[in-house]
Amino acid sequence: MTMSNFIDEAERHAELYGSYNTRQQMLLAEVERIPNQLADKVHIRNALHAINASSAEINWLQRTGHLYLG
Repeated sequence: MTMSNFIDEAERHAELYGSYNTRQQMLLAEVERIPNQLADKVHIRNALHAINASSAEINWLQRTGHLYLG
């Protein structure tokens, strides 16, 4: 996992130790429900936007390796 210098200490701690807030846990659960390997990028983005995931949250999922959109 690549650590960024542009995240705050709480976010860095969550990435290192897996202690995510309620919203992040909900997003992770939603990503697990999406068949990530089989779905195309548009399907994954639509599913995330359907639960009101922001671009920052989608970027967080990609940065932490929970989501790969190529």
